[in-house]
Amino acid sequence: MAETDTLARDARRAGVGVAALILLVGALALNHDLVGVFYDDGFYAGLALALAHGQGFVQANLPGAPAAIHYPPLYPLLLAPLFGTLSVDAAGFVGKLVNLACATAAAGLVAWHATRAQLLSGAAPRWLPAAVVGAAAAAIPVLQTQSVLFSEPLFALLFAATVALADTPRAPSSVATPALAGAAAALTLLTRTIGVAAGAGIVLFLLVVRGSKPVWQFCHIDDLLSALEYAALGKVSGVVPVASDGWLTQEEVEEISGMRRMELPEGLAVGAAERLHRLHLTPAPASDLQYVMHPWAVSNKKLREAGWEPAFTNEEAFAQLLEDIDGHHAALARRLGKKDAAAGLGAAGATVALVGTAALVRRARRKRRGGGSVS
Repeated sequence: MAETDTLARDARRAGVGVAALILLVGALALNHDLVGVFYDDGFYAGLALALAHGQGFVQANLPGAPAAIHYPPLYPLLLAPLFGTLSVDAAGFVGKLVNLACATAAAGLVAWHATRAQLLSGAAPRWLPAAVVGAAAAAIPVLQTQSVLFSEPLFALLFAATVALADTPRAPSSVATPALAGAAAALTLLTRTIGVAAGAGIVLFLLVVRGSKPVWQFCHIDDLLSALEYAALGKVSGVVPVASDGWLTQEEVEEISGMRRMELPEGLAVGAAERLHRLHLTPAPASDLQYVMHPWAVSNKKLREAGWEPAFTNEEAFAQLLEDIDGHHAALARRLGKKDAAAGLGAAGATVALVGTAALVRRARRKRRGGGSVS
């Protein structure tokens, strides 16, 4: 308890300290430069003016006032009251003050969460997260961005809030924190379109359907191939399950992977999985949630009676899966890391039946669904 209290105190100090630093340095970077020098800032100001004068979300400076389809609306909506009540110069300067407030809050929030969650590992000095965040937030390019009417400071604040809320420990029955995280992710997307990464990243947390008690069973590819050898030599026949001994509980999977669970009602989980798969954001179809919702493990007794033994435990096979997936596969033009292993876990079954050499070899080669191991 004392250690927890000390960590919470250090996290608060880190957040307040970094926020104070960025407020001071950011204030020194404030300016009265004309709005529109960087083009995008002029665009945001123009959209804010159009909204403030009831013209809608349009590019009023262009013939026909076409709709502004390339800029998300949240930041112009935030600026609209300023440009509707103040002169352009005054509204531009107040908008920069708003950016400074957002950047200050974002830096403080990141420093607080990084310290609280020990994102740099528990062995790192407690002051290190604050030092890293403070140095990054006080960099000249960042200060230049927040001293212009750009949406980046607001985006940074909302994105930081999304991550902090999604990564906050909570009671299994609590829905308030996930709801707030979802709302923050939605606002992030309404600020910058790249904010879709915030929503997708949250869903890629280890998914658990509320009320279920899943177990996880794995089979290393080397064990699969040795079982295939037994089948090819006629030592076993028929349908023969292949797996490591026993299984892992949900808590053990979370501890090994470092992934946090997100518990969802069944209807919401299935609906979200269907939409993400349809958008090609996850490789696993919604039907694979059955592996999460219902405990399913098999016995390798038949193979063991023939003299076969698994060379890898479930823990070892799972650890190999995470290691093989980390940075070696691409999806949607990005590299996958350990957090993305949740998609691969849901996409693979808990057993492999020896029903034919060709089918087994094809399954073994589908590394993107097992990362060197199959489950």
